[in-house]
Amino acid sequence: MKSELIKEPPLDYFNSWIPHLKESKIHRDVFTAEDRQWLINHMFRRHHKTDFKDSGTTIFSLYNRHHEIVEKFEDKIRAMVPDFSTDYYMGNYYIGCHPYSIHTDSCMEDEMTALDFKVIPYRQLIIPLNVSPLKCAGEKTGIVTFKQRYLNYGTIFCQGQIPDSVKGSMPGIYSHKGIEFYTFERGHELYDDNKLFDPIFYKKYLDNLPYTNLNNLEVENILPYELGSCIEIDACQLHTSVNFRKHGGMHKIGLAFNLFKKV
Repeated sequence: MKSELIKEPPLDYFNSWIPHLKESKIHRDVFTAEDRQWLINHMFRRHHKTDFKDSGTTIFSLYNRHHEIVEKFEDKIRAMVPDFSTDYYMGNYYIGCHPYSIHTDSCMEDEMTALDFKVIPYRQLIIPLNVSPLKCAGEKTGIVTFKQRYLNYGTIFCQGQIPDSVKGSMPGIYSHKGIEFYTFERGHELYDDNKLFDPIFYKKYLDNLPYTNLNNLEVENILPYELGSCIEIDACQLHTSVNFRKHGGMHKIGLAFNLFKKV
């Protein structure tokens, strides 16, 4: 039974996201070394709590301190996403020692209920703050975005992995059958297990994942994890990290910041 704090979304709420979807992209030369140092200091000094994931990722939650980032960098954020709402935003810092599973960052059910469905999850900004070793910054530690969007709450896609083996703050789906995705080319479409993923791309970038985890998915972009840049994706867009351990990467530090839009 759902908590009394959880409300059902308005009819067609998830479909209302569609007109606002855009292709993933990278903005280069946005944040200076001084900016990145301010953000790293903010991560360690102003986080509310830390959450250690089995994947090797440490999440630094901000609770009600997100506004400090917007107050510091609103001009830079608005230059990239002019129509985001300054009334609603959230995010967290992270240190990742292993690639995170395929997922979306569309906000959780309780979070959308708290916002009373007055806004939609819009764009997510991924801001690289550090890579170890630095020579691995770029494509070797990049973000892979897929053409598929999942018009629903934030989800981890775990097909091919042992049930309950992927621990995260979002629900995991271990069988993708019956899942409906959305693409620009074809609109709504049900998951098709017969559509196999590009094996060459898999071996080069994503062989840390079970191959069946990628069935039906198509690569939209591979966006390099470059210091000073900012990666911009749809909050509901499936994405994951390149297998950076294979390419010599030891860890990645960054800020994942979710922007919302009034509709």
